[in-house]
Amino acid sequence: MQLSDLRSRLRSRIGNPSTTDVPDTPNLDQHINDAYQEILNKYKFKRRRARARFTTVIGTDKYNVSSLTDVIYKAWDRTNGRELEYVGTNVLSKRDYNATPNALVQNSKPEKWAHIETYLQLLPPPDGAYVIEFVYKVTYAALVSATDVPVVPTPWHRGIAILAAALYYDDEGGDPVKATYHQNKFDKWVSDQPVEEHEQTEAIDSGVEVPALAAQMPSTRKPDGVWWDILP
Repeated sequence: MQLSDLRSRLRSRIGNPSTTDVPDTPNLDQHINDAYQEILNKYKFKRRRARARFTTVIGTDKYNVSSLTDVIYKAWDRTNGRELEYVGTNVLSKRDYNATPNALVQNSKPEKWAHIETYLQLLPPPDGAYVIEFVYKVTYAALVSATDVPVVPTPWHRGIAILAAALYYDDEGGDPVKATYHQNKFDKWVSDQPVEEHEQTEAIDSGVEVPALAAQMPSTRKPDGVWWDILP
């Protein structure tokens, strides 16, 4: 659905108020976008992940990714065909990687990566031009134009309208009973939505007899952080 379709769905759910009483912008759009952002951030979708590449510069170890994402899952050195190891602040604290010039760290092929503040940092600093690829979480972007479409799968568009109705009644609608009704309706609806990652795995394994694997496949949708398959 486009934003215009979501507006129509939401308007129908809240009793079809006139555009004079409840304007599309900013009123309905705000509730739709709040619902969309909550669903996008809370639940796992393939469309929420994307890949990006950049080419390193000799001696430069930090590359700003703040305009693209706040979350990076994995990184690879595609020039040398290998996955880079993720490290945290404990590793960074062992050496003064920020020293300039850095006599403690020799430029070489990147082996590790860290995501600190706004940048992706490569360790050690590259000694040449390497193609680095990483998988990241797509950053939420509000629906603004009537033709804008949420990046969540189409079946989840209905959920956006239901949750937006709960937010509307909880806010400007001023009806806690209806807000609770729509929230409960959303919770019930979302509880048995398919988990994309596991649907795909089930399809791949459908011709293989692995009873234990099939038994471990959850069938209900859970918020992000409960189940998460290893990224490719």
